This record gives sequence, structure tokens and C-alpha cells, in this order.
Amino acid sequence: MKSLQLSLVILISLALAPISTPIYARPGCTDMCGKIRIPYPFGIGTGCYINEWYAVDCNSSTPYLSAINNLELLSLNLENQTMAVNFSMNSDCVDTIRNNSQILSVDLGESPFLFSREDNKFTVEGCENAVILDQGGNLVTGCSTICQNQTTNQRDDCYGVNCCQTTIPYYLKAYTIDTTSLQRQSPGGVCGSAFVVDEQMYLPGRFSGKSAIFENSFVPISLRWTLRPEEIGESDCSSMARETLYLGNGTNIESYKCNCRPIEEGSPYLTNGCQVVKECATCIGECQVYQGNITCIPNPLSQAKRKSSTLGVILGVSISFGVLLLVAIIFALYKLLKKTKDKRQKARFFKRNGGLLLKQQESADEGIVNKTTLFTAKELEKATDHFHENRILGRGGQGTVYKGMLTDGRIVAVKRSKIVDESQLEQFINEVVILSQVNHRNVVKLLGCCLETEVPLLVSEFVSNGTLYEQIHNETDEFPMTLNTRLRIATEIAGALAYLHSATSIP
Repeated sequence: MKSLQLSLVILISLALAPISTPIYARPGCTDMCGKIRIPYPFGIGTGCYINEWYAVDCNSSTPYLSAINNLELLSLNLENQTMAVNFSMNSDCVDTIRNNSQILSVDLGESPFLFSREDNKFTVEGCENAVILDQGGNLVTGCSTICQNQTTNQRDDCYGVNCCQTTIPYYLKAYTIDTTSLQRQSPGGVCGSAFVVDEQMYLPGRFSGKSAIFENSFVPISLRWTLRPEEIGESDCSSMARETLYLGNGTNIESYKCNCRPIEEGSPYLTNGCQVVKECATCIGECQVYQGNITCIPNPLSQAKRKSSTLGVILGVSISFGVLLLVAIIFALYKLLKKTKDKRQKARFFKRNGGLLLKQQESADEGIVNKTTLFTAKELEKATDHFHENRILGRGGQGTVYKGMLTDGRIVAVKRSKIVDESQLEQFINEVVILSQVNHRNVVKLLGCCLETEVPLLVSEFVSNGTLYEQIHNETDEFPMTLNTRLRIATEIAGALAYLHSATSIP
């Protein structure tokens, strides 16, 4: 039955194979900090990131880039190779007429990160204009506003009135914002500010306010992260793409990246990181991706094949189960028939070997009840190792004697007769009954017999140091057989014979 259960488990496991889970982090590393996923090449903890620039500290369920002034990490996008971080924004309320210059410089240093050209916008809130300069002091971009007296800005309508936005023409490693000409809208009105911001995270009312607020304000900025081909080498990326990123003034930088297929999830920078999404893994038909949404379009032919395949699996499992069940039933019937046959054969042997006569004598004389032990064939086969040749103590005209050990540890001698003389059965049973009751120091004690085998088996106590014949005729210096010793042996034998013929209850 155990083999039957194992076979069923294997068949069901093959039919119901689990869907693989996407892998986002190295083995033993976590890929979540709070509600934000941290996919490789970034990582939380030693050995979980591709290099030190991509190390992330998870503090109170908030991720921080430890290599860049512990910038708070807002999101990560593997496909676009971008991340959003919180940058501190310095902006002050100033008088209507300003003589002092307001300069804000931001530098990413030697890190592999750039300010994203596609995702960020240069934004100005307030009056007049502000500009952004590159590392060499060259003008990158700027914009001007028209002022109206109002206390709030509608940032979904930032087209020049109290607010303007413009694109950044190329990627930047560092920049400087000059707000010299920027003024607040009116005395006591909202303060002016200029900043680079992630376009998708530019929300109404998030950044404007009094000067006290600006001292601790942050602005979300999108950074583009770059990788070299030797850093990607450990992954199983099948199609590594190279991009040339323009930094202005004729300067370029090359970056390499990998992507999972549109129907896959996980980190392409890890071995077997990309896995087919659940919707496509269970799709019976064609799996399509449109604007980031995955749709399963059923295919009637595929559905028919899938149903046919499912039916085939069910049929195969059912047939296999049926075959195994049939084999189990046949085996059980075989064992039952064999057991019944053996039981009947043992009963027939027991009757032929005088078992009924023994029972009759026990019922006639209560004094001999339980005096004779009836051993089973299984007990004696186990005791003699199935009557193995190396257990033979001796052979004679009447049969063979084997040495054996019972389950209780007693060493015994088992005599197996050669033939059965049915005319002598009554005499044989009488001798068994008599010898089972004898308790004489010079007579080997009969422990019992087995009558359920083809020939009777007698079980007696085991006498060590050989036979009496060997002791008399193979004299040694260690045990010399003197005349007195020989006379004592003869006398004790005669006494034992006299005891058997006169002292026992049945002569």
C-alpha cells in the first residue's frame, strides 16, 4: 500500500506542477522594505547588492541610499532603469526687491547615477524667471512666469501664470539653480521656488508654502542608474541592450541593461530571475500586453487541446490507479490463499504426526497438561536459520540434529526425523509425553516438539562439549578416562535407565 500511495503522489505532482515565483533578490536577501520593493542590482544588507553604490538601508520600513547622503528611496523601476528619491529643496521668502543671489547646487559625484532627462521637469513657482546651469556654468534651461495675485497655484495648469515648467535637454551629473530674478507674488503672498522634480510625482500643493515650511521641504527627483557590461555578467541576461546617454557639451556615457519579457516578472540581473506571470502561465490561448496591462485572449483550439490534455492526465492517473489497485488486490488474494493453504497443510501434518493423540493424552491426564511445549514451524525455522547447513550438530540413522537459539535466548538442539512411521505414532507420542516430564541430571531434557511440519521435530536442551561417544573414545591428556571414571559413567547410565523404566509415572 505504501508503494501505491507513493505512485499516486508522483502522478498528482506531475499533473499539478506549481507556478514559478519571480525572483527579485539574491538568495538569503529580502526584496521588500516597508511597501517598496528593492530589486537586484539594489539590495538590503551585505552581499545583496551589485556594488556599494546600490546598497540600501531599511530603517523603520523606509529605504535609504546609504552611498548618497542617505537619500530616501521612493520607488524603483527595473524596466526604465530609474529610481525616485527625495532631495532637500532650499527656497526662501524674499522681499519684492532683492539684491542677493539665490544659488542651489546639486552634485551626484562619482556615483553611477544621473538626473533623468525623460522623467524630470525644471519647475518655477513665483514671479519672473529662474535658470538651471551645468557644471561648467553653461545655461541648460530656464523658464519665466507671469504673476497674478493669488495664494495658490494649480499645478495641473502650470503653463506660465505663477508657475512654469520646461524639459531638461540632456542627462545631468550635477546642476546649479539660479533664482536671482525670482520674486514672491506679492507682499505676504506665497514664496517663490525653483526645482527639478519628477513629473509624475509633481502634485498640487505639495511643495509651496511659507518660508518655515521650505526649510525642511523635499522634492522627488528621478535618477537614472547605469551599469557596465562586466557588472551584468553574472546574470543569465539573454539580450543585453546598450544605451548612449548624452550629457551635453559633446559628452556621452554608455549604459547597459537587461529586461524581462513583457509577460515576465522578476529581476533580469539574477539567474532565473524572470518568471512568467501567473496570468500567462495559466492562460489557455494567447497572452498579450498592452500599455502595461496583461490580457489572456482565449483560443478555442488551445482550450480544446488543454481540455484534451487535462482529460489525458485524468485518464492516465485513473488507469494507473486502477492498475495499481488491481495489482494490490491480486497480491492480497495471493497472500490470503497461500496463508490458507499453509494453515490447512499444517493442520494435516499435525494430525498425521500424532497431534490428536497428544491432545487426547493431555485431556485424559491433567498432570501432563502444559508439560509438553508445542513449538511452531516458524519459531524453529527462525531458531535454526531455516535449518542451515552450518547449524548441523550431527547426523544419524533416525535424522539430523541442528543447533538453534530460541527468541528467549535459550540454546537448544532440534532433531528432524528422516521419515514418519505411522504405525509407531502412539509409541512416539508416549515417549514425548514421558521425556517431557523427566527431570534427571543424567537425562537430556526434552523441551517440546513441533508436529505441524512434514516430519516431527524434537526440541531438547543443548549439551555442550560434544557427545559421550567422543569423550570415551577420543581420550585427551586434559581429561584422562581412568577406570574409575569409566565405571562411574556406566553406573550413572544404568541408574538413568532404571529411573526411566521404573520411577516415571508412565513406564
